Amino acid sequence: MKRRIATTLLFSANVLIVTLLYAGCSKDQGTTSSNTTPPNKTAATITANPNPVPPGEGFGTSTITWNTGDGSVGQVYVALGDNPEKLFADQTSHGSNEAPWIGVGTTYIFRLYAGTEHKTVLASVKVVRAER
Repeated sequence: MKRRIATTLLFSANVLIVTLLYAGCSKDQGTTSSNTTPPNKTAATITANPNPVPPGEGFGTSTITWNTGDGSVGQVYVALGDNPEKLFADQTSHGSNEAPWIGVGTTYIFRLYAGTEHKTVLASVKVVRAER
């Protein structure tokens, strides 16, 4: 009887170990296949906080936060109204910077671009300052 219990416990332990090992492995691990699914990518984001910037004396500040979503390098540019874009943050996958020059009557458009080519917009946000 003791031998049967020991054999059953050993068998159960082996099943548990195999199950745990299998659960930790991907079914495509170590193989090359055209049917594999690419890893999940998080959508790129760019936000402004606060937005709108509250009214007050002088200029207001908004913190711009961005993430390319996949760890790749990006750049953030800002355009004031219809003026050409200017570099706001260079070669980083994520981060945040303050924009302490937000004034009333101007729309600020922050765009997150993929890479450093300044071609593919991943995300954008418009920032305004509330009037009194």
